[in-house]
Amino acid sequence: MKTKRFAALALTLTMAMGTFTGCSGNNSSSTADTGDTIRIGAIAPLTGGASDYGITATNGLKLAVEEVNANGGVLGRQVVVDYQDDENDTTKTVNAYNKLKGDGMAALWGAVTSKPAISVSSKAAKDNMPMMTPTGTATAITEAGSNVFRTCFLDPFQGTVHANFASEKFGAKKAYVLTKLGDDYSTGLGYYFTQAFEALGGEVVAETFQEGNSDFTSYITSAKNAGAEVFFAPSSTEAAALIIEQAAAQGLGMPILSTDTWDSNVILNAAKGKDLE
Repeated sequence: MKTKRFAALALTLTMAMGTFTGCSGNNSSSTADTGDTIRIGAIAPLTGGASDYGITATNGLKLAVEEVNANGGVLGRQVVVDYQDDENDTTKTVNAYNKLKGDGMAALWGAVTSKPAISVSSKAAKDNMPMMTPTGTATAITEAGSNVFRTCFLDPFQGTVHANFASEKFGAKKAYVLTKLGDDYSTGLGYYFTQAFEALGGEVVAETFQEGNSDFTSYITSAKNAGAEVFFAPSSTEAAALIIEQAAAQGLGMPILSTDTWDSNVILNAAKGKDLE
């Protein structure tokens, strides 16, 4: 239900922006605002390691489109969505954007994850293309231009809230932070958590893991040996499930904290029956 509400809000705002911008005569996609339909583009990882987010988000969008169209559409027009799979790859995201633009989209919904969303936000800003990311949390996305929006919170907010929670809830003075190298979402959250936690007088031990890594035992050992009191791991659900499994097997002995990507049945299933906090 939460995904549907976010999708409906994103759809409504994006459609409104697309209609008004198209009327200005300054939007390269205004040709899509003709006839009885309004065409929007949607970019999300529908396959690959981040597909859990893309499928969940686009399912919400599909429900929202059905609801909007059943109630008369937008300004009396039916909404048509062209879905493109970027596989969480920035090159494919840019290619998808160019295709959708060439096909005459009036506005862009997506991209879903932060790094791909960053890769097209500057293009959308330059093209005066209304863009709405439902879940991209990196600050750089909306900094690209005044026509780029999001319906979720920012990395600085999440990172700070988790640092406060670690300090206030668990009384933690030392935190272990594990992020994925080259991932704007993961490293951004690690950065803001560290800033906030150190400002509270805490100490951070930080490490990164490479794309495709499946063995987290050395990182779990490092956290234990460092005397950390919380383990902060903003990561994909794919990595999260492995971290949970291996942390339980090694007896991590400290709370694991993470962010919105862990709001998933994948995490609940991985943690089920395990002695972890």
